[in-house]
Amino acid sequence: MSTTTTQERLDPQGMVRTVEERVARETDPRKVQMLLTLLAHMRAESAKDIDALLATVSDSVQYHTWAPGGESQSPDGPAEVRAFYTKKAEEGFLDFQYDIERLLVDEDVIVTEGVMVSHVPARSLGAF
Repeated sequence: MSTTTTQERLDPQGMVRTVEERVARETDPRKVQMLLTLLAHMRAESAKDIDALLATVSDSVQYHTWAPGGESQSPDGPAEVRAFYTKKAEEGFLDFQYDIERLLVDEDVIVTEGVMVSHVPARSLGAF
């Protein structure tokens, strides 16, 4: 039996490297600032620092997840975002790898698209 843990096989810093590479190429100061905020968000997420993470989102934050169960994964507003991340941290779902396939930056918005891989703690399988 292998002693390698799922967390060791995941690369949670890959998303950070992708955004850092984009920051290095970006010439628009507004977009650089937005990307630096995204980096702070990603680092806080990896560190499970909910307060630091919330410092990176606006009062009108809305998440949109297009996946099975997406509505339950799409919090609206700071209170719902806090509850979302607190629950994810408690359940062990903040250990993940996000392979960003597309990173779009405009003057007012950043969109990332990619594949997220996470381990699923056995305790969360419950009825299965």
